[in-house]
Amino acid sequence: MKRIGYVSGDRAGKGILASLPIIDNIVASKRISGRKMWAARAEEKDAESALKLLNIKVGSLWDLPSTLSGGNQQKLLIARWLVVRPSLLVLEEPTRGIDISTKKEIYNLIRRISSEGTSLVWWSTEYAELADICDTVIAFDPDGRVTAVLEGHEVTEERMGTATGVAA
Repeated sequence: MKRIGYVSGDRAGKGILASLPIIDNIVASKRISGRKMWAARAEEKDAESALKLLNIKVGSLWDLPSTLSGGNQQKLLIARWLVVRPSLLVLEEPTRGIDISTKKEIYNLIRRISSEGTSLVWWSTEYAELADICDTVIAFDPDGRVTAVLEGHEVTEERMGTATGVAA
């Protein structure tokens, strides 16, 4: 079965399930795709593995996400999809508002996910980030029209700025 995941750039408004504990946030997509409502014992192992992989330290799987920093909340949203292993993962501004060390952790994680066969769509307004992460960039003008498809060595901040009409 092909699965598509989506990580919202609005972690507080559209991403984090604030009233549910960390474990429920991590396994939410797995439960929905499997049409399950209740936690299974195996979910604790899935959640603990995801937390370890993403270097998220929690007091308990049953703590609320509000006990985590913004960067760890963002990693929590990505962890939600790790337990499902989607064939395509769409990330909307996945590093907006987080510190540089957490950004680097997310970059490394995304590279790993990609190397394991998940295709990624990285939606970002940060040209430096796109130049560092992406093999191919589709540039849009401010009206949403495609202006260029940049590949390989063409993926530079300058080329993206020229293609979008918005300076880097």
